[in-house]
Amino acid sequence: MNKSVLLGGVAAIVLAAGAYYFATSGTNESPAPETTAMSETHDAGHAATTEAEAPHINWYDGSVDEAFALAKAESKPVILYWGAVWCPPCAQLKATIFKRRDFIEKTELFVPVYLDGDTDRAQSYGEKFSVRGYPTLIIFNPEGEEVTRIPGGMNLERYVDILDIALNDIRPAKELVAAIMDEGYEPNEQELSLLAHYSWGQDAGLAMGERNEVEVFDKLSSLVPEGNADMKGRFEADYLSTFENAPAEDEDPLSADTKDAVTARLIALLDDPALSATNAYFVPYSAADIITNVTDEGSEARTSATEAYAKRMTALQADPGLTSAERLRLFYGRLGLEKLQAGEISDGLKAEILNAVNEAQASTTDPYERIVIANAGFGLLLETDQGDAASEMLKKELETSDTGY
Repeated sequence: MNKSVLLGGVAAIVLAAGAYYFATSGTNESPAPETTAMSETHDAGHAATTEAEAPHINWYDGSVDEAFALAKAESKPVILYWGAVWCPPCAQLKATIFKRRDFIEKTELFVPVYLDGDTDRAQSYGEKFSVRGYPTLIIFNPEGEEVTRIPGGMNLERYVDILDIALNDIRPAKELVAAIMDEGYEPNEQELSLLAHYSWGQDAGLAMGERNEVEVFDKLSSLVPEGNADMKGRFEADYLSTFENAPAEDEDPLSADTKDAVTARLIALLDDPALSATNAYFVPYSAADIITNVTDEGSEARTSATEAYAKRMTALQADPGLTSAERLRLFYGRLGLEKLQAGEISDGLKAEILNAVNEAQASTTDPYERIVIANAGFGLLLETDQGDAASEMLKKELETSDTGY
């Protein structure tokens, strides 16, 4: 459902709907000292840029096993963050969510554990917890059972909401999906919210099992109370994202009725600002591919869907609250839109992207945000055949960056 594109020798990966990096055992030639759970001071590269008195998460300073033992003894849930110093999406978490005072205060009700995925022992824990990529945020109950995985790309307030829900002794996502799909269970609003804000892109069948994704997301969407645009938008995006890839050659093609139904639901989401706003990555990264797969070239359906897409992209670009990195990512939607409308990328859009990347770098001093901008800008420049500019941008960034990656 989420697409990550390997970009060149530096192995940068363009952020997509799930916004994560693949976790591998050989991602860093010079790994950090072998430690499992670490304190916030692990990130020595950014120590000089962080004020000592600034609020921060008090990561548990001990082993993972000790953290789970403490959680059980004190009846506290565990929030486990799997990240890496070099990872751009991890840098974005540090630049946004991990700086929010309300989120920091809420983590005090948990046992917060940080795992640096580049360490040897961390990789074994990654396998144990079925971690697929960086960053991963997993919440466990005091008994050590996984409750949920938190995705990227949500409204920042939602992260605190999910922590609140996890504190209410809620059933794990896996159990909820089984009860709803196999037993006809009707979830309450908190249970449904947990599933709406679950990281399905990192699930790997843990909660979904072998069930049909289309059927699961269609069912969950149908259970959302009237007027709850946040949950409705997320489930609709999950449902629509299952059509992001064309059927394989050995699979049955989509029927005309299915294509029409999916197109109608996509247009409904694009036409509704509230439904579109619930997932920061769906519209720019997924909509164009879905339109390509469920409509025919030159058809009225494609024209209608493309017009709705263009209108939503225009509205998103006018949002004054977007960060520089978020504005850069919107260009992926612009690229998809131009391919739908003209079949190729114009020189004018290429020049606009280059200018936007340069401006974003020039206007941002936060070290974490700069990592995110460098990653997004590099991907966009390669996508538009501006490899020389991408190389120069990275060389320039290396002059001030704490991380050589």
